[in-house]
Amino acid sequence: MSNRITIRIEFDFKGQHHTPSAEFDLDDMMRTHGDIPDLYSTIASLNNIGHYSYEYEMMQAEEMQFSNAQGMVTQYLQNGVFDKAGFIHRWHQEEQTAALQSIAQQHMGISDLDANPELKSALFAAYQRGKDD
Repeated sequence: MSNRITIRIEFDFKGQHHTPSAEFDLDDMMRTHGDIPDLYSTIASLNNIGHYSYEYEMMQAEEMQFSNAQGMVTQYLQNGVFDKAGFIHRWHQEEQTAALQSIAQQHMGISDLDANPELKSALFAAYQRGKDD
């Protein structure tokens, strides 16, 4: 299942009530950027709000409202607060696990890496060591 979320920000500007919103495919963002870019900036761009405007400043002063969460992102949305750092960390872990599962399947015929915790741990250690070098 993909990780999706809708974000809306309500604010008043020049006597008008504004509710810019956008639906985000967090998997696409993570694959493209390796991170989740500034969401205020992205919502502003998608809703034709200039980044150097007072309207943008007013929007930034308000809290984001999250809804329609799908996938594991639901585990990182508690009482209307999105644990962005926690989601990013978990997303990277899941991607690493999928890559290591593929290696275990291809080279050793192991279809469930979780059933082989020592091998999983060794592959993660090798992966981390390769990243650190």
